[in-house]
Amino acid sequence: MRQTPHNKTLDLKSAAKGHPASGLTLAELLVVLTLIAMISGLAVGMIRRGDGGLGSEADAKLLRSAIRLARNTARRGGTGAQVVVDPKERQIEIAEVIPGGVWHFEDDTGARGARILIEGDLVENGRLGGALKVSGGVTELGEFAWQQPTNGFRFRVWIAPTQPGSVVSREGNFSLNLDDEGALRADLFLGLQGENVSIETRKGVIPFGAWSLCELSYDRSSFEIRVNGVRYARKLRRDPVKRDDTGALRIGGNGFQGLVDEARYDLAGPSNYQALGGNTLIDSKERIILHFDGRGRLDARFHRAAVVVVLRPDDDDPESPVETVRVELSGAIR
Repeated sequence: MRQTPHNKTLDLKSAAKGHPASGLTLAELLVVLTLIAMISGLAVGMIRRGDGGLGSEADAKLLRSAIRLARNTARRGGTGAQVVVDPKERQIEIAEVIPGGVWHFEDDTGARGARILIEGDLVENGRLGGALKVSGGVTELGEFAWQQPTNGFRFRVWIAPTQPGSVVSREGNFSLNLDDEGALRADLFLGLQGENVSIETRKGVIPFGAWSLCELSYDRSSFEIRVNGVRYARKLRRDPVKRDDTGALRIGGNGFQGLVDEARYDLAGPSNYQALGGNTLIDSKERIILHFDGRGRLDARFHRAAVVVVLRPDDDDPESPVETVRVELSGAIR
């Protein structure tokens, strides 16, 4: 039949001679599908890495903002602040340090102008001027029922003991005692039931007749005794301190005798919490704690080097980006 431009038919003979109809062979189709699968897998991997990177970057920004807030709070109040990065809970905790009181023992005036109940004598031969001479009695530094040490506390005092006994105590919360061999023992009461947790230094850390700076602290992470800036005893705990509305802060007792000077009591205020993203891991087995002093620097009593927090996306890809937050001793955040 004669073909015209408007009436075409398929020429089977031509097709049989090597001129096939338009379309894809099975081999070509398999190649195309393979390429699509490879491109799709590559794209999914890039998306996963991108999401993880964005999550880590966002959490790093959140962590930097939280640390800056704590540093600025420490500088504004002049007393310090604390930041806790919890890898298990994936959260950031910020608490301001609240000044409980400072006692110089120049006279019987204590914190906020309140008088203290002295059982002893005020003498001139203190370490920094006047001092309290304790002769077995108990000096009450004042009640702090409106400021509970629930979230933590720090008590520092200079002592030059001549006889062992109770250095300091807050009824129902904590105590620090000196034995006749120069060792310090501290007791802390935690939780609703007041579980007793004790720590003790080695013998001879406190010389009799000489000045030593004693420090007892608890920050909802560790319970510590320090002497002249050196840590001699520590126990890890996270429970809140038992609440006791009637507790009074006391110097002396149980036969303690000697000179006492420059006592300072600080408490951790209420905590603020911020949660990290669900796809970020903090690369640490323990909680990371940053202590800022009143100038917004890392407190030299707790930090000897910069603190680095590493954040990783929560996936198994070794090429996923890692974010780091670094806090210098000066308080600078990078």
